[in-house]
Amino acid sequence: MAARPSGRRLCVAIDLTRVEPHGVPDTLPIRFSDALICHAPEVNFVVLTRPTLSNAFDQLEAHNSRRVVVAEPNPLQLLLRRVDARLPARSRWARLAREHGWPRPVRVAAARLWPTLLARLHADVVFCPFTGSRVRDPGIPLVAAVHELHHVSHPHLLTSSQRAERARAFETIAYRAERIACATSSLRQVTLAAESVRPERVVVLPPGRLLIEAQPSQPEPSNDGASKNGFFLMAADVEPRSNHRLVLAALGILRARQPDLDIHVVCAGGLAARIAALRDLAERMGLGAFVHFRGAPRRHEMTALMNACRGVLVPSLYETIGEMVLQAMALRKPVLCSSIPALAELTGGAAVLFDPQRPEDLADALERTAGEPRLLDDVARAGHERFAALEDPASVARAYVGLFREARTACLASR
Repeated sequence: MAARPSGRRLCVAIDLTRVEPHGVPDTLPIRFSDALICHAPEVNFVVLTRPTLSNAFDQLEAHNSRRVVVAEPNPLQLLLRRVDARLPARSRWARLAREHGWPRPVRVAAARLWPTLLARLHADVVFCPFTGSRVRDPGIPLVAAVHELHHVSHPHLLTSSQRAERARAFETIAYRAERIACATSSLRQVTLAAESVRPERVVVLPPGRLLIEAQPSQPEPSNDGASKNGFFLMAADVEPRSNHRLVLAALGILRARQPDLDIHVVCAGGLAARIAALRDLAERMGLGAFVHFRGAPRRHEMTALMNACRGVLVPSLYETIGEMVLQAMALRKPVLCSSIPALAELTGGAAVLFDPQRPEDLADALERTAGEPRLLDDVARAGHERFAALEDPASVARAYVGLFREARTACLASR
């Protein structure tokens, strides 16, 4: 292994080589990396990217970070990686070594004889922010941030190929990671069910306000066709977990109960073909005048929509880090969200909760907003207070830096 300069700062390699082209630069791993680099100036970061995406990471350039392009693996390397991803976690020796924390002298010795890219970069830790890893060095610990495991908790919402791909990626992380940071305590419980995971290596580290800074509320007019009384905003891709059909069913129930009730919903986000199918369904349900659709808004457009709406609907069947909830609370907007553990934990009672499997529950919640004039104001105030109580970006960054140092110390002790 290449000699490490003495007295130098901690060096963290952020592995973004598995980030897909779509969604760049707004994808969660990139934005999380950008915020971490900004709020941890005492750490040197090396951002590892693929050649095809090398121009998409300009925002990650800073005084304490640089980018390194990792060459695409050849067919033989891909085959060896697939074998390595499948066999070690299933072998009896590997399971025992993982369980008892035994050292790996053979791999460490090999890394010293043939230095890896990570060793040449003098990396102390590899960090995977909500993504898998394509680089490895047995002498350099891996820290992974996990925000969802829906192939375990909600497999019916994924295709068989999606389930298999996610299972393989997580199996590799579970086997290799020295530390796994879960966004919520409920997610940690799901993580601990994995075969190769040791409980002491899994911690709960919520992202707090790292991704979203508080902003002043500045209502702006909307031209989405909603009524003068405002609208409820549902900002999500059109996919099964977003639960758009529950919203349509709830509005149908509400219209049947109170035909004169003027409640509108704006659905923002999703592919054009899926939006068209959902719009057709709303028309057939007689809800065309009350549900309004638009494509995926840009970041400033999303902020304008949130400022203009009466409240934010999040009926998700499962959630990652709850960005829409956090953004709404930051903008002093009331949140009506599903009562799944991740969102119940995030909102801490500062939201109107409903069962995402029961459209009657959402219909009841919407009816309450019409019958209790102060409800939305009270929820908005409580939500903003809840947001303000979350860890600030600098504190979250310090917690991750502490996790990196802890992983490095544990890896050195195991040799």
